[in-house]
Amino acid sequence: MIISFIPKVISKNDSMMETIGFIGSILLGVCGIPEVVRTIKDNKCHLGWNFLLLWFGGELFMLMYVIPMKDLPLLFNYIFNFALVGIMLFYKIKNTKYVTIKRSNRGETFVGRENAI
Repeated sequence: MIISFIPKVISKNDSMMETIGFIGSILLGVCGIPEVVRTIKDNKCHLGWNFLLLWFGGELFMLMYVIPMKDLPLLFNYIFNFALVGIMLFYKIKNTKYVTIKRSNRGETFVGRENAI
């Protein structure tokens, strides 16, 4: 019964659907805030590179998709999440130790990462 009621509501009141979209965007955007707070508090990002890069790429492509449509709830969500993942990527890059090459007296070469996060 509820499913048959939804199309009637949508066709009668588009502003109500936009409000629902904004509420959903806000709720989805808020999901990333605890991880950003934790990242800033600890001065390092605890999420893995794969997750961060996939999240960043997804937000970037979805933002490029939504901009021409000018769908405000989606634009708000993707811009907000793009900023959140950008902050986490900043801390992840900032705290990454780069590859070092060490040579011993015997001519051996060691390649590795020091304290990689």
